[in-house]
Amino acid sequence: MVSQDIFSRILLYSSENLVPFMLILFLGAIFFRFGAYITVKLLNEFVNHFEINTMDTVTGKKRKTGHDFYETVKDVLWQSFEEHFVYKSKFKRRKLDRLTSFSDRILLIKEGSRRMIDDTLNHAKYCSDSKNKPDFNEIVTYLIKSNPVFKKVYGVLPLETISEVLSVLPNIFVVLGIFGTFIGIMLALPELQGMDLSNLEATKKTMDEFLLKIAFSMNTSILGIILSIGLNIMNSFFSSDVILDNIRDTFRNSLGLLWNESHSVHSRARKSKEKTKAKAS
Repeated sequence: MVSQDIFSRILLYSSENLVPFMLILFLGAIFFRFGAYITVKLLNEFVNHFEINTMDTVTGKKRKTGHDFYETVKDVLWQSFEEHFVYKSKFKRRKLDRLTSFSDRILLIKEGSRRMIDDTLNHAKYCSDSKNKPDFNEIVTYLIKSNPVFKKVYGVLPLETISEVLSVLPNIFVVLGIFGTFIGIMLALPELQGMDLSNLEATKKTMDEFLLKIAFSMNTSILGIILSIGLNIMNSFFSSDVILDNIRDTFRNSLGLLWNESHSVHSRARKSKEKTKAKAS
């Protein structure tokens, strides 16, 4: 009897609080989905800026000949950092600069990018002495995963965990909706036990209340389906995984271009010295 009473209390509590719980869970999912999306989106803007400066260096617009790989990467990265964060925060020339500067401070994008630059330069020191081209894909993957800012959302929860939870949450909403419907049916059925079929008015009143409660319990299933569809749409339009893949590709390709450029410069300089020596001899 005690266990049955506890079970009944749990069912009653669930029926009263399931809908608010689902709505709060949905709002929390939106909050963290936007947080994850904005974080990687702002990082992507910095990486794209780095790519632009890399192309300018490779094509000769900002070439600094004679530098090794480490010095070249250092110059391009810090130049990109100054232009993207310092100048934007100081001058605010574009309309959205004020908003993005605020987002950079709230989500610690500036600090995360500075940490990413330091980690990149630490790897570049060892790469400069190597004759073989490093595995930049492995290096970039490590840089992003090890960054304390970009691997967490709002600096609290891991980005990978958030993405996994948000991917299964639409199915959970459907299950919670069905669960709420069954709870409503279980709570409404006992009312039919005391129904007196000889009293038509009382019977009709009991049946009307029963059907009303059943219809109301169906709303949780409908709400679960609506929330599931809404979150699936959110996950599709604001996916952080696609942007992270673009960040890895862009950063990896930029480092590869700077590696090729620095080695081609040294190769041309070495050949020039060899020709000079040959002419002198």
